[in-house]
This record gives sequence, structure tokens and C-alpha cells, in this order.
Amino acid sequence: MQPFRLLHLSDLHLDTPFEGIRQEAPERVREMLTSAPYEAMEQAARRAVEERVHAVVIAGDIYDRERHSYYAQLRFRDMLRTLEDAGIPVFIAHGNHDPLGTWKVRTALPENTKVFRGEVTSYLIEPPDAPPVRFVGISFTRPDERENLARMFPAAGAQDPLTVGVLHTQVDAQPGHDPYAPCSLDDLLSRRYTYWALGHIHEPRVLTEEPAPVVYAGTPQGRHPREPGPHGGYFVDIHASGKVDIHFEAFDQIRWSSAHVRVEDVESLDTLEQKLELLLEEVRASSEQRPVLLRIYLEGRTEIYRELVHTQTLQDLRTRLWEAEEDRDPFVWIESFVPHLQPPIPLESLRQREDLVGYLQWVVESERQDPEQLRQVLLQQSIPSMLKSWIQDIPASDLLDMLEDALMDLLGSLLDEEARA
Repeated sequence: MQPFRLLHLSDLHLDTPFEGIRQEAPERVREMLTSAPYEAMEQAARRAVEERVHAVVIAGDIYDRERHSYYAQLRFRDMLRTLEDAGIPVFIAHGNHDPLGTWKVRTALPENTKVFRGEVTSYLIEPPDAPPVRFVGISFTRPDERENLARMFPAAGAQDPLTVGVLHTQVDAQPGHDPYAPCSLDDLLSRRYTYWALGHIHEPRVLTEEPAPVVYAGTPQGRHPREPGPHGGYFVDIHASGKVDIHFEAFDQIRWSSAHVRVEDVESLDTLEQKLELLLEEVRASSEQRPVLLRIYLEGRTEIYRELVHTQTLQDLRTRLWEAEEDRDPFVWIESFVPHLQPPIPLESLRQREDLVGYLQWVVESERQDPEQLRQVLLQQSIPSMLKSWIQDIPASDLLDMLEDALMDLLGSLLDEEARA
């Protein structure tokens, strides 16, 4: 008997607007950003058919917003029909972006699709060529779900079939994610299930493989620079013995990436352009034949500091590099430059200046030993409550980086003024 094979997906986020990025991107990039979430979903369905899976699981956040478009529903329905035509059942648990209470369905779902309700529900699949598997899951009924839903799942008994749990949740502390339906890893493992198919965290992540795999599939398509690298889903083989094999496969159609470029050896803008052209070729070679949206961090002390601190210079360089890229397949588009640059003078000497630059350099050096102290200093100031909340949430190291960037921007302006004087 062959193993029961399933495809675990989550966080499709159809109708993702890509606000800000899409507006300034070239037309070819805009078109790919718009279509990428749908094509990633459809690629996953094609691979499920090719792999002859016995079921597909989607663990929440099918749509990016509660008010999703009819077009998004039609593309999703057509994907489900592709699976239905191949005889593959689909199990869906809704999450915080598409809870049952706000999910307005304007097109009927195919008969192969089962949606977990607002209470724990189970479905048993008994294929003729694989062991029977029970799917147990629950959907969000509201966006801001703070209850521990994992504790509602019944524990599996010795006589129960192999069991897959399906849940949109935050397991323990996950930096950068809201604690929706929070639970602990022990809450899940104590149910003695064979496999946990989770959603909510957009990075593919295996929390544990023993005694049973607990897995975040991640989003099939990265949506912004904070979601770099491969995105896709997991093929899961469940053997009659209870042994589980998992394999990640990328379905993303366009990939986010970042690179750090040192500029100490850069003596001119022409030299920097040549260095970046080589970088783009390296990124393309490692992209697995996918277009790449690249964020470049320029770092270090450079003789062309004054030129690079001007936004227009970097924008012109970005435009020029795209002119050479736009007909390439796959292309690499520089999403942005992030300059962390230093002027060609010893920063220690800035402390001797009797102006704002000297003061800020003193603050930076003082707080570098204990970045958390900078947060406390800022929170003591008379500032709007919304800004205070933001300062409380952001990592202290990021606050220090922003202060250093402000110092470098100010220094660049002063150097320009002194050069003109």
C-alpha cells in the first residue's frame, strides 16, 4: 500500500494589492505582481494533480482582505475545479483575513471542497490505494480571534485513524506576527495527531518533526521585501505505520531578495554601476529561473558619499540598470536602494564638531552599547501616542540604525553646504 499523499498550502492572499510597490514599478513588473498570487496557486494545483495527491489542505487566509473581489473568487473556484476534475478533495480552514463571519461567497464552491466551520469538524478520506486519514479542523469566525482554538481539538485515541489537524494559529511567540488563536507547541502535540497543517506564518517553517510534524506551509507567493526567498507548500506522505515524510516545493512566480554591497572600493559612479551589473547576474543565476525583485543595501565609507546620499542619483542608476534588464528573462528589478553610507572622513572626528552633527554622533556612540536605552529616551519625549506605540514595537537596533541614517543624511547636506561656501 502506498502512503497517503497530501499537499499542504496556506495564506494564498489572493487580491493582494502590493500598494506602493506596484504603483512605482515598471509595467512588466506590475503585471507580474498582479498575477503572481493566482499563478502560484494554480501551479500548486497542477503539481497536486501531477503528484496524484489524495487531498489538498489550505490552512487559512485564502484572500488578502475581507472584501475580496469577485474575480479572485472566480480564479479560486477554477483552481478548485481543476482539483475536482482529478478527483482530489480540498479541506479549507479560514483565518484572520477571511473569517467565516465576513466571508461573502458569490460563487458556489465545487463539491470536492469541504470548509471547516466555527466548531471543530472532521472528515474521513478512505482511498483504495492508501491508508485512511481523518482531517480535523476549525475556522475563524471573526478576524481578531484570540482564543486558543487548539484546545478544542479532541485527542486522537489508539483506535482512531491517522489524523491531520488543520488550523490557522500562532504557535508560541512568533516575532512580527499578531497572536491570532495563540497556542503552544505542547497544545498541538498533546492531541497525538499524525501531522499538523498550520497557517498564519508566511515563511515555510517546520516547528518540529517529532513526535509528529508541526508545519507552517507559508504563503505560496512572497508579497513584499520582508518575505524573501522561496515560497510554496509541502507535499506530505503519511504511511500506514504513522511515519510521515515531508518535502517543500516552491510555487512562487516572482521572488523577493536582498543583497548587501560594500562600497569601500567604489571610487566613481561608473565603478558602482559595473559592480551592480555583476551583482544582478549573480542574483539571476541563483533565482531558479524566476524574476527577482531585489533590495540593495549600500554599506560602508566611500569617496562618492556626497553623490550617493542624493536620492535622485540612486533613482537614475536604478532606472539605467532596469533599461538593460527589462527584456531579460528572467529579469532582476531593483526594488530599492537602502543606503547605509559613511563619508570619507573618520566618524570619530565628528564628535569634535560643535553643532547638531557632533551632538548626534555623540548620541549614536553612547547608545550603541545599549540600544534599548535609546528607546527609553525617546519614550520620555512629548510625542503623539501613535508614535510612542510604534517606538515600543520596533526593535531597538532598528531605532539606532534610523538615528545613524539621519546623522548621515544631515552630514551629507552639511558637506554640500560647506563645499558650496
